[in-house]
Amino acid sequence: ACVSFIDYQVSRIIDKLEAKGELDNTLIIWSSDHGEFLGDYDCFGKRGFLDPAARIPMLARLPGRFAADTVEETPCSLVDLIPTFLGAGGADCGEAELDGRDLAELVGSGEDRTVYGQLQVGDRGLYMACDQAFKYYYSAADQKEYLIDLKTDPEETRNCAENPLYQQDLQVMRSRLIGYFKDEGYTDPIEGGGWKVYEKWEIPTSPDAGLLIQDAGWSKPFYEIEGYS
Repeated sequence: ACVSFIDYQVSRIIDKLEAKGELDNTLIIWSSDHGEFLGDYDCFGKRGFLDPAARIPMLARLPGRFAADTVEETPCSLVDLIPTFLGAGGADCGEAELDGRDLAELVGSGEDRTVYGQLQVGDRGLYMACDQAFKYYYSAADQKEYLIDLKTDPEETRNCAENPLYQQDLQVMRSRLIGYFKDEGYTDPIEGGGWKVYEKWEIPTSPDAGLLIQDAGWSKPFYEIEGYS
């Protein structure tokens, strides 16, 4: 129902552009902020870097700038949107420093690119680096690294971080992610040349703990709320 509603509203915009003769000189980008676990890996919600939660649509249309029916495998992210808007409009960012790239420059480039992500901070921090071959992420809450071989395991079912055959790849992706944060001047999750270690979170005894409310702590069970009986 939600997808159908959005489709309908977007179609109204496109119809209006077409009626005004402006469809082919208007950049249209279809994307999202995140996906959802809808039973994937027996999970619900959006807090994670596996594809169901972290990988999103990225469709662009502007004749003369993006060729029709082209699929580009170079990784990109939402930080690329502003440079893409500016590039399509023939503008520049002035003195602002942008992390992203114009998506039109990436199409057909064959660039070996890595994109980065972060969710939460401190002892709940989750940090990711992803290129075309590997996805690496570190969970501070688990004190655990994850390395997914995207070529052989596109369904992301196996963690290769402790596999002896993947140790060089693990080190490369870890160094790339930590180096990115250091270059950005963000060192909160870093200690020395590795990840800062926080007190480890324990998994609740009940499998239903926090199932419906992901941000446990800001909510209380009904029986603890004053006035409820």
